[in-house]
Amino acid sequence: MMKWLHQMRRLVDGGILLCSFALLQYSPYLTIGRIDKNEWLLLAVLLGTWFIASGVTKLYKDRVSNKYVEEIVIVFYTLFVQFVLMVALLYVGNAKI
Repeated sequence: MMKWLHQMRRLVDGGILLCSFALLQYSPYLTIGRIDKNEWLLLAVLLGTWFIASGVTKLYKDRVSNKYVEEIVIVFYTLFVQFVLMVALLYVGNAKI
């Protein structure tokens, strides 16, 4: 049951990110134009690396006894792991941003 709950948290976070990215297209304040295929691909890669990084760092593990500062450290550690994964993928893929 708990494993299912952890997976649901990850899916909900991914869904929120996707919805935020999609809503950004319809923002009246967006001046750079509509989002094209390359940015959707980048979003897919970002979501994939986030899921991998959060799995490696066990971000969604129940930590009832952790302090708030420890949670922040774990989130920053997850962001660091995601950054390393993205840099590695961009280097291997020889992508240009």
